[in-house]
Amino acid sequence: MSASASHERCEPNLTPMLDMVLQLVMFFMLCANFLMEELNKSVKLPEAVSARALNDNVKLALYINLTVDDPKTGSKKQITTNQGPSKEVHDNSQQLKRYLDTQYTLDQKRTPPAEWAAGKGRTALILRADLRTTFKEVNDIMQACRAAGYSDILLRANQIGTHK
Repeated sequence: MSASASHERCEPNLTPMLDMVLQLVMFFMLCANFLMEELNKSVKLPEAVSARALNDNVKLALYINLTVDDPKTGSKKQITTNQGPSKEVHDNSQQLKRYLDTQYTLDQKRTPPAEWAAGKGRTALILRADLRTTFKEVNDIMQACRAAGYSDILLRANQIGTHK
């Protein structure tokens, strides 16, 4: 080895690593944003004695958020549906039913007939109703879901003592 070769510095190229880290940060920011859309913070869930986690068999989920008029925040009562990045606002349960009719038809078209007959391929409906809503409002939403063809509707609640 020559004397000049022993004094060369070897520095690693950090550009690919920084590029990968930036891509991961963007990915997690997008995922967190979609999750926040599904979990509308203006919905204050009721408490239940026993609550359980969402079933692992659920592949597709459609969140239905029912909010109430809140003079503190200025928010108005509305029904929203979230499925991934898409969000729809519905004025009443009839509009929700028309939207769910379309979703049910899409589920049926993308699922093979044998799986559909076995009860697979249907989107799970997860109803998140504010604890200040009336039973009639929640019942109207559930009736709209059933009228669209959905039979399993999951109600979200906080287990007593787990949410502050």
